[in-house]
Parts: sequence; C-alpha cells; structure tokens
Amino acid sequence: MSPSWYETKRTTHKVVPTWNYAMVQARGAGRAVDDPFWLRRLLDRMTAFHESGMPQPWELDDAPADFMAATMKAIIGIEIPIDSLVGKWKVNQNRSAADQRGVVAGLGDDPMAQLVAERLKPE
Repeated sequence: MSPSWYETKRTTHKVVPTWNYAMVQARGAGRAVDDPFWLRRLLDRMTAFHESGMPQPWELDDAPADFMAATMKAIIGIEIPIDSLVGKWKVNQNRSAADQRGVVAGLGDDPMAQLVAERLKPE
C-alpha cells in the first residue's frame, strides 16, 4: 500500500509502504495419481473452467492426439484431500479509519479495496 494513500502521511509523515493480503492455507496429505483417465478428466475440467470466458473456448481435443498423449506423460497428477483450511488477512486493520478510506480510494476497483472497505473502522 502506498504511503501516499494514508492521511497519516499528511499529518505525521511516519508511514512506509506495506502490503495487504488475504490467503487460505489448505493442508492435507498429497498423493501422486498415475492414472491417465483421471488426469484427462482433470485436465478437461480445468481447461473448461479457464477457457469458459473465451469467445471460442479451446479444448484438449483441439490439439493433435499424439501431441496431447506426449504432453500428458510429462504431467504428474496430484490429489490432496483437504484436512484443514486456515484463513488469514491483513487489510489495513492496524491503520486509522482515514488511512483505510485512503487505501480504498487508492486501490480503486481492485478486489483488495472491497476487503478493506468491509472492515473499515468506525469513526
């Protein structure tokens, strides 16, 4: 976060650049999956998801079969059943309400601006 977004900069100048973040840590025991049919289904689902917004979504079948077979041999499938999820965020909760509003304005339509705005301190 830019110090120039903080009201505190104008009053004390005792600010430095910092960062905000939101994260989720998933834990579980991973395992390699050596099953070409499982991998193909996974790649089909992932490709469909990531290509869904394209005017002409690409599919695995758009590539030559021999090319895809060779490519898939180079991919190691991994499955991680999730045992626990832990979330954490730093969204300027240590700053004044004025500084938080400055960050929201400075970030504009960045999703982090929404996270900061949702946690604004009362005046």
